[in-house]
Amino acid sequence: MILTTEQLKEITLGALDIYTDENGDLCFKRFTDKQTEFYLKDHKDHVIRSKNTTGIRLAFYTDASALTLSYKMLRGLMANWFQFDITCDKAMIAHEHIVTEDDHCEGTFTTTLPEGEHLITIHFSNLCIFKLSGLELVNATFVRPHTPKGPKILFLGDSITHGATVDYPSLTYSARITAMTDAITLNQGVGGDIFRPGIIDPDISFDPEIVTIAFGTNDWSGARDNPTLRLARANKYFSEVQSAFPSAKIVYISPIWRNLTEEEYATFLPARKEFEALAKEKGIDVVDGFTLVPHLLPFYADGLHPNALGDSLYAENLAVALKKLGVI
Repeated sequence: MILTTEQLKEITLGALDIYTDENGDLCFKRFTDKQTEFYLKDHKDHVIRSKNTTGIRLAFYTDASALTLSYKMLRGLMANWFQFDITCDKAMIAHEHIVTEDDHCEGTFTTTLPEGEHLITIHFSNLCIFKLSGLELVNATFVRPHTPKGPKILFLGDSITHGATVDYPSLTYSARITAMTDAITLNQGVGGDIFRPGIIDPDISFDPEIVTIAFGTNDWSGARDNPTLRLARANKYFSEVQSAFPSAKIVYISPIWRNLTEEEYATFLPARKEFEALAKEKGIDVVDGFTLVPHLLPFYADGLHPNALGDSLYAENLAVALKKLGVI
């Protein structure tokens, strides 16, 4: 069974929009045109990162004995890393990871599937731009879209929300929270970003029940000696989110641990508390980021960004915190 374009669209989750390019490949968008225009005008470096396919996936039930995925992947971050995961009943059964000097790669990938009906999820890359050329389900008698039963969650944040150093797309914290809660999700994390009020689009075609905001670490590093500026940005950003999503439960996740000098911690720690206090003043629930990932280097890729293990623990601890707050 070779899936049609309409069937592929029906089993896609995590995308705001899907379109076909000039080569007939399916392309996926996480941001509105208005948001893209904002980045083009305000911060062009973020445009390519906003096109990464983090959080976008195919999820469907089938009795196929195998699948063959045809793809193209384009560079979307600073390194030429291309990858995707395939899970069966939420357990990983296949992973592709390609490192090349080229700015793109393309090919086909085949994996066998267990006998019988199963939930299959193909997690597109969080580190590049994934294009879908085709999907064949071998010996399948049916394909049925997975319809999540959980809450609608919008993830907002920087590179940590983006999953910028997690080699396994299904193990980013947003993907793990999505799987744990069977949520309908949209990840709008962008590497290197800060509290940037102008990026919020109130007309976005996604009406979340929960919004998580995870900024602050770049805001501190970019304005270490200007707390007035970074707090003003945060205040405006919080207000824009509250205005755009008035019925949503909004949660602020303060910066996680990072490997800093004692001198750097002298300004980083107060900045964290200032962001937390501001969020609470505005009636926003707060999760202390220091409780999410162990303060040990083996859980990080570079002393700042969690690796796959660190991000998995981030998700587990965040789920506990959100349950305590009554958010999920």
